[in-house]
Amino acid sequence: MKSSEELFEIYLQSVGRGAVLLLNVPPDRRGHINEHDILALQGFKQILNDEFSTNMMDGAKVRVSSVRGDSKTFDANQLIDNIDDTYWATDDSITSGTIEIGLKNEHTINYIVLHEYLHLGQRVKAFNIEVEKNDRWIRVADATTMGVKRIIRIDKVVTGKIRVNITDAKACLTVSGLEIY
Repeated sequence: MKSSEELFEIYLQSVGRGAVLLLNVPPDRRGHINEHDILALQGFKQILNDEFSTNMMDGAKVRVSSVRGDSKTFDANQLIDNIDDTYWATDDSITSGTIEIGLKNEHTINYIVLHEYLHLGQRVKAFNIEVEKNDRWIRVADATTMGVKRIIRIDKVVTGKIRVNITDAKACLTVSGLEIY
């Protein structure tokens, strides 16, 4: 069994890229899970709880570069309503866009979690993330596909503003969720 920290890294590389995490924890000859495995799994659960306990999006303001048909059905609020079947969308001809988040207060952030609405197909091909520091936008991450769940880990930074720039997509944008930790 891997250590708790190694399990967390595997989680970020699998679940954090839209895949499943299969741990394959077999019982021993007595039918029990090995004590070391139990400790590693408990430690892994604690790391998950510690890292993802408080979503900084509570009370945040979200703005987007465009909204499909200027409809409330597809506006920025769909990104933070915690409903999987709602999503922000752009018009058919728009395959790039920006999501700007203004947090209620400045926070130390380490993870940005994005969810693409996949019922219409995976679309996002490239995006980057910026944070505002000293009235300047600083790029902190570049990524490719978004998919069902994309966890982007950045170096810890204190900020009150985050910007997601979707630079390339196969079709109009459909993003269903956004979390900041």
